[in-house]
Amino acid sequence: MNAPPLLFHHIGIATKNLAQTKKIYEKLGLIFGETIHVPRQKVNVCFSRQGSHPQIELIEPAAEDSPINNILDLIGTTPYHFCYKTDDLGRTSAFLRDQGFLIMNDPGPSNALNENRICFYYHKHLGVVEVVEIRDRENT
Repeated sequence: MNAPPLLFHHIGIATKNLAQTKKIYEKLGLIFGETIHVPRQKVNVCFSRQGSHPQIELIEPAAEDSPINNILDLIGTTPYHFCYKTDDLGRTSAFLRDQGFLIMNDPGPSNALNENRICFYYHKHLGVVEVVEIRDRENT
């Protein structure tokens, strides 16, 4: 199977205190949008909006059983995942499985990404990768 086109979308940074981490990034010149609660993932997120910089997503647990609590308990604030966009999540998912990635969750819409479908994958040599399906160029 040929690799589907994957384009970089953002870097996810896990943090226990989104507001505090956001303030530090803002002092470095980044600009962020509003904080969004994502109930499906039990997190609060905030995306940077700085023109030429790679987009950063700050991710804070919103519940005791949030999936990012484990990594935060182990190592604290850290880059958590890289996200790529695709126009066909089914094809991309099949390709990633063929490359040894494990699916971490069922694909589903994310209110933080304009209800586009997302899915998380894990590879023992790469860590966590998120893929967002964006079929409409205006809906990125």
